[in-house]
Order: sequence, then structure tokens, then C-alpha cells
Amino acid sequence: MKAGLRLSPGHAGMHLVAELESIEQETRLTALGRQAGVTLSPLSRYYLGTPARTGLVLGYAGASDEAILRAGQWLCSLWLAEVAASNEGRLS
Repeated sequence: MKAGLRLSPGHAGMHLVAELESIEQETRLTALGRQAGVTLSPLSRYYLGTPARTGLVLGYAGASDEAILRAGQWLCSLWLAEVAASNEGRLS
């Protein structure tokens, strides 16, 4: 079972990083976001060479508390669907 969506600390910044376990997971979640009309920024794109970490860069500067809450709830539901699909794959 996956440990969960780990978020970086948000000490006085404009972005958080949601750490993911693999580039495949990053690619899959980014594609699901695109299908839903939500732009997710893959952390791997910020590396010049081979990425040392994978995840999603989450910008929140200028967003209202309500918008952040909605986005967080949406990302949580996406993550839970990803975990469920991953667990189903292991049972097959």
C-alpha cells in the first residue's frame, strides 16, 4: 500500500511539492489532471538531467482559501483513485 501523498512544508513560499513514488505515477496523474481540465506541473520537468525526485509542483500564490480547498479536495480524490487502481492491479 502506498504511504500517501506527501507534501513539502510551505514555509513562506508560493509552491508546495506533492512527492510521488515514480515518474510513471507523475505522468499518469498529470494526464488525469489534463483530462479533467486541470494543469498539474510535473516536478521532473524542473531538472536539467535525470530527475532526483518526482512529484507535482503545486502553486498557490494569489489563490483564495476556497480555491485551495477545492483543488486540495480534487487532488485528494485523484490520489485515492490512483491508489485504488494500483491496488487492483496487484490483486489481478
